[in-house]
Amino acid sequence: MIKRSLTHLLLRSVIAAWILVFASIFTYASMNTLDNEKVHALGLRLVYDIIDHEIPINRGQRLIQIKKNYTFDLELISKQDTEKKLNEVITAGRSYPYKVSNREHWLYMVLSDESGVLAVGPIDILSPQGFKPIGFYISVIIAPFLALLWVYRVERKVSKLEQASRAIASGELNTRLNDFDGPLRELVESFNDMAERIEQLIRSKDEFIQAISHELGTPLARLRLHLSLLEESGEKDRARRYQDIRRELDELEDLLAELLSYIQSHEREVILELFNPVDILEDLSELTSLEYPTKARIKVDNELTSTKQLYADQRLFQRAIENLLRNASRHAIHHVLVEIYQDEHSVITKIHDDGSGIPADQHQRVLLPFVRLETEPHNKSNGIGLGLSIVAQIIKRHQGSIELGTSSLGGLCVTLSWPHQKK
Repeated sequence: MIKRSLTHLLLRSVIAAWILVFASIFTYASMNTLDNEKVHALGLRLVYDIIDHEIPINRGQRLIQIKKNYTFDLELISKQDTEKKLNEVITAGRSYPYKVSNREHWLYMVLSDESGVLAVGPIDILSPQGFKPIGFYISVIIAPFLALLWVYRVERKVSKLEQASRAIASGELNTRLNDFDGPLRELVESFNDMAERIEQLIRSKDEFIQAISHELGTPLARLRLHLSLLEESGEKDRARRYQDIRRELDELEDLLAELLSYIQSHEREVILELFNPVDILEDLSELTSLEYPTKARIKVDNELTSTKQLYADQRLFQRAIENLLRNASRHAIHHVLVEIYQDEHSVITKIHDDGSGIPADQHQRVLLPFVRLETEPHNKSNGIGLGLSIVAQIIKRHQGSIELGTSSLGGLCVTLSWPHQKK
């Protein structure tokens, strides 16, 4: 389809160019006549002067010698024949152009003694004496063939592009195009980028569906087990079974909320605005301390020089910090420290804890969705492994960066860089 469209476009362009060239030639020809400038350019005035000053008996022989240098004919005719052809009375010493068509012009130059008329023609004023319109022949005849050869080469490459598109559509997501240059190079680069993005999205979707199926399957299976046990329980055990079912429902609700937060971090429109991040940090720190009263104390260290320093989506910023504070509070022993400061290019937020930390070789891995460390695979307080991936997605959509490292407190330090507002 693409190949045919390109071919049709080229053919239409060639035909349009031909029409334009011939229309220009026709217009130019219809507006041109044998004026004095062209007569002098063709050397006809000089020929006339030579013949006019020649002895009448020698004019014919002299004219035979001269016209060997011209592509058009030169001859002497009578005044009467000329007047009959022009249908007008002619005067000695004057020139009379006569146009038969756009490509055929004649010139009648009356000798001073009125003994005859120098008839010149037919003259094609579009192709003057000695002029070979090579450029015209190339543009009108050869250029379209060169264009067809060029489009044949492009067509082959477009065919490969079309085949690659169909391969991706049929499920061959690793299809890529290589060794393309010329006018299609940028198109192929864009195609490869698109194919890479599609492959990542499809694989992420498959992994996401598999992970959701696994994560939802576990609490649902436990719920079925508790319901089965509830039917067989006596009065004494029913209260405990109801409590177990409520706990499983709470876990299922938390899981769904985390999944929804993950989806929203990808799909929600980023609305950038200038706001005071310190108020949000202090409020979230207080709320997280209330949520985990037996865990670490949270301290906020603010080094910003102005209150409204952060240019970001306020709700997404809040979600990212909330995830990090909850994660730090769950794993901390005594202390959680929140730092915020600015450098030349960014506003930096750091979340420290004094917990056991994360091994350096796992720092990049834990940013992926549904990844949990193997040290505590069955600990429900760890969630389903979406917290850090949500934060990574949020900071990526702000064109910032996230870095995991070892905190000065001994545990994990998560550093987020939020770019300044572009002036």
